[in-house]
Amino acid sequence: MGDGKQRLVTRADIARLTGVSRPAVTNWARRHEDFPAPAGEQGDDRVEVFCADEVAAWLDTRAVPANARQPGEAAGTTFGDRFRAEPGGPPGPDRADWAKAFRNAYDPYRADLTWEEYLTLMPGLLFTRLEKPELWRRYTADARFALEDQQIPWRLAPDLFHPLLDVVERTIGGNPADGPAAFDQVLALLRDTENQRAAEFFTPSSVTQVMALALVPESGAVNGLHDPFCRSGELLTSWLEAAARRGLTPPRHISGRTPNSRARSWARMAVALRGVNAMFSDGAATPLAGPTEQPGTFDRVLSNPPFNVRMPDDATPAPHRRYGKPSTRGSNFDWLQYAVSLLTPEGMGAMVMPPGAAFTTSDGAIRRGMVEDGAVEAVVALPTGLFAGTGIAVHLWFLRHPTGRADEVLFVDGGELGSMVSRTRRALSGPEVDDLVGEVTAWRRGRSAGTAHRGTPGLSRAVSVDEIAQHGFRLDPAFLVHQAQAPSLSAQDVKRMRERVDRLTPRLRALHEESVGIDRAVTERLEEYGL
Repeated sequence: MGDGKQRLVTRADIARLTGVSRPAVTNWARRHEDFPAPAGEQGDDRVEVFCADEVAAWLDTRAVPANARQPGEAAGTTFGDRFRAEPGGPPGPDRADWAKAFRNAYDPYRADLTWEEYLTLMPGLLFTRLEKPELWRRYTADARFALEDQQIPWRLAPDLFHPLLDVVERTIGGNPADGPAAFDQVLALLRDTENQRAAEFFTPSSVTQVMALALVPESGAVNGLHDPFCRSGELLTSWLEAAARRGLTPPRHISGRTPNSRARSWARMAVALRGVNAMFSDGAATPLAGPTEQPGTFDRVLSNPPFNVRMPDDATPAPHRRYGKPSTRGSNFDWLQYAVSLLTPEGMGAMVMPPGAAFTTSDGAIRRGMVEDGAVEAVVALPTGLFAGTGIAVHLWFLRHPTGRADEVLFVDGGELGSMVSRTRRALSGPEVDDLVGEVTAWRRGRSAGTAHRGTPGLSRAVSVDEIAQHGFRLDPAFLVHQAQAPSLSAQDVKRMRERVDRLTPRLRALHEESVGIDRAVTERLEEYGL
């Protein structure tokens, strides 16, 4: 760390280097005002990073308790000493460099494998390195055996395979605790291949974080967690990580249905790397097309199902269709009704939906039935460009077990949030995710306490069912958040708006400076041509 170059570390890095849990690092940051402030964000997930030197200096003030010292640590050892020692072997690449490491290592294979084929090898290799050390040793001793075991095309020569194993070893860097993050980075690279098929397998982290954080309880147990169309397991793993940060025990029953064997393999590995067992089985594009789960089984259900799948007009009636038979292009409302049917009496769910589900007339009766029955808690609008290969915008529908009555629904309009992280893709920052989740949780807390949460002007609004009925049960946040005159601002409203302005101001300044530079460059180029 003393090479003179500023090094950035994440909370996970701090936990690994100091030998404590991730929640412990989060508690340090929350409870101690002098804990170093974030130095920025990095990666597609917009993970907060900290200056390593500042963190080390802060950790120097905290001695390791006697009952927590590791073998060989003397009395007076500080967490700063541990942090600098970098236990567990030489550090691997920082997370911001992992993508670059994978890309650089691809060069020897260009003649034999496409970039996508190359990336699809990595999840299985990473998982073997982390979870099956004996098998990994056989791989490194005999590349031909590794090729056969991983079912890798023979056109990849065995002598070229050893460098690929070395890439995996360097990525882990002797620190298995980095394994889940490295695995997620590989899946993120696969998601970003600009292949239209990417959307079949992956849900972007901006979406999974909002859904997971809003569905993880602040305390208490969740016994059943299910994703009826779990793609590569990213919604389940995002929920498990959010629960771990709050110190919650994983659910006893975790399950998912996947669209194909490749996705099922990735999902199984991703969940297993979190130290959790889950059951995965075949799924289908609509609930009617495949096997279904027992109604009332799960405390939490979340999914990103296929949109607008055409169904036969004479489809067999199904018990989960509590609110009616969807239209022939109504697979969206088949999924929504199915998710509601799976919830326990205290259960909650979240489903990714296309914006059209909020106002299409063909399924308006189902939408009305769900609202009046208390099955819809909130609808959150997200910006365009979050998904790889498509500029589609989505809504998140937060559901609950029907109460038989309803007085209001929360609407959150995040359609203008996010910033571009590549030429074609947008992502939400950590504070933006917190803002969206905060609106949902504040509304729930208000209802539990018997107090009204009116929402944040311009961002969210709790709308009565009577008003929703006046608009034909249109559930569009962009329309309903801005439909009524904003209420008078309370002191808390003003404080929250100021905090949002403070967060946005540096970004606006940076954009302004960038635009000035672009204008100057354009002017100079025009002058070169005498224009």
